[in-house]
Amino acid sequence: MRTGLNSWLYISESTLSFGETPSAIEAIVKVSRSRNATLDVTGALLFSGTRFVQFLEGPFDSISALQASIRNDARHRNVTTLSVRVLNERQFGGWALAFEGESAFVEKVLDKAMAHHQAGSRQGVDSLLTLLKRFS
Repeated sequence: MRTGLNSWLYISESTLSFGETPSAIEAIVKVSRSRNATLDVTGALLFSGTRFVQFLEGPFDSISALQASIRNDARHRNVTTLSVRVLNERQFGGWALAFEGESAFVEKVLDKAMAHHQAGSRQGVDSLLTLLKRFS
C-alpha cells in the first residue's frame, strides 16, 4: 500500500443531455462531497457545460478508487489524466469538493489546457489549478 498525499487532475467529456444536466450535476456534487469526506479526499470540480475538470487529493487508495469509479461512470467519456502527483500539502484542504456552477468561460480554459497537455507542457495543468483555486 502506498502512503502519502496523492493527487489526480483530469478532464472528461460529459454525456449528460441538456435537460438532465442541472439535476445530475447537483447529484454528483452531493454524493461526491459525502464520499470524499469518508475517503479523506479533498478537491475541486468545474463544469463547462460539456466537460468536467476535477482535481482530487488524498490517500493513494482513495484516489485510485475514485479514478476507477469516474472512468466507469456513464456520465463521463474520454477521461484524460493531466497530472498524477505526490503532494507535500493539500491544495483544497477545506473542501470535500469545491464546486462552481456551469461556466462557458471554463470551456475556453479547458481548450487551452488540453492543447498544452497534448504538446507535453505543464502550463495547462498550472492554469487549471489556478482556475480551480479561484472558483473555490
